Amino acid sequence: MVRVVVALAIAGLVGFGAYYTLTTYNAGEVVHVPDSTVTTPTTETGADAAIKEETARYAIDVQYRHFGVPQIDVQVDAKIHDMVDAFKKDAAEFPSDEPGMRPYSFGGETAAFYSGDIMSERLNMYQDMGGAHGLPIVVGLNFDTKTGKEITLNQALDMIGLSLTQVSEKALAELQQEFGDSVFTSGAEPTPENYATFIVTPQNVTFVFQAYQVVAYAAGMPEITFARKK
Repeated sequence: MVRVVVALAIAGLVGFGAYYTLTTYNAGEVVHVPDSTVTTPTTETGADAAIKEETARYAIDVQYRHFGVPQIDVQVDAKIHDMVDAFKKDAAEFPSDEPGMRPYSFGGETAAFYSGDIMSERLNMYQDMGGAHGLPIVVGLNFDTKTGKEITLNQALDMIGLSLTQVSEKALAELQQEFGDSVFTSGAEPTPENYATFIVTPQNVTFVFQAYQVVAYAAGMPEITFARKK
């Protein structure tokens, strides 16, 4: 079954990674599923890792989870540190020290899903570089439990039994049904870049379109979910 979920960024005190969708992702939630056929998994909440830093120019607050598998955890750490380093580089190149400018901010929370064959983590990030509003960013990290390697887009497509072209066609149809002529069709074309953000759960593969990718900022961040075949 295919559905489109619109994620709305919550503009709050900081707004770090706070999103509400038709499917609610609780911050730091980990769903333990020893076998992918289990339908009533237990849950555990709370982050166990964080990067926090505050200067006169910016504030960083990223909270996320480890999976307890060293080979995977080191990759998660590296990816998050890369994002933080990129933000700090941008902050240094475009300092927020002009009169009246608010400090930059970068943060996020995690909703993570465990399954028997896949370990995956959804990072709901938020970046504010002093513009009219901040930018929500979703990052999907998915790993093969047996090999410790990150799941590729081709592997995700194989899990749902569809080609990239088929996913694109279904996504575009759902987007146009939901948003009409306001869809930026180029953002849903069948290119790996357009479908680079995905989260694998025990039941589904969800593709997330980033802010401005397929619709205007005010329309949110659409998601399209496909049931796993394997």
